[in-house]
Amino acid sequence: MSESPFITRPGRGIFKRPQNDTQLVKDLAIITQLGFIMAGSTDLSFWLGYELSERLNVHSIVYGAFILLEIL
Repeated sequence: MSESPFITRPGRGIFKRPQNDTQLVKDLAIITQLGFIMAGSTDLSFWLGYELSERLNVHSIVYGAFILLEIL
């Protein structure tokens, strides 16, 4: 019995990643950018619709239109 019947693989595991795993960081960066873009465009459309409705005195018609445009 010169060798053990079990093979051990160092560095294997669910939470262990190689040091040069840059693809995960790139994927997280893209997802984060998309999230910020979506949140920013939502806030911008709410603000723009509200301001135009107030300045034009159209009683939330423009505000509602910008909410619908935001959903699309």
